[in-house]
Amino acid sequence: TVHTHLTIREDAHLLYGFMTVAERDTFRLLIRVNGIGGKVALACLSGLSAERLSQAVAEGNTAQLTAIPGIGQKTAERLVVELRDKMGGIAPGPVGSTASGDPRQEAIAALLTLGYKPAQASQAIAGLAEGLGLEDLIRQSLQNLSRH
Repeated sequence: TVHTHLTIREDAHLLYGFMTVAERDTFRLLIRVNGIGGKVALACLSGLSAERLSQAVAEGNTAQLTAIPGIGQKTAERLVVELRDKMGGIAPGPVGSTASGDPRQEAIAALLTLGYKPAQASQAIAGLAEGLGLEDLIRQSLQNLSRH
């Protein structure tokens, strides 16, 4: 399972993918901090795991944060101040953990995220064989939707 975050800007639609819900949630918290965009947030998650990043923020360990490319002293201090209370709620999750556990519902959610209407998404998934994995469901439903 890939957990995603979609950023819509005037000049681009950016889709970020994460292996765990904790990584995605940490990314979402990071991009809310002034001066942190998607690129720097990804650098943070590449430099430290979501759990270690949360621990560094909770402890106020700016030295560990400034070791991440793109994070200077001021940005590290801003991260600590703005996220110290918020990052405690990020629980580590196993790779592939899902909210619903139902690949069909997750595929519908993915299609909705891509901009399809609920009726289109449901209809595209309903016509597919039972027992398909999430990736196959999304791939085949996108193929079906592109034909119409």
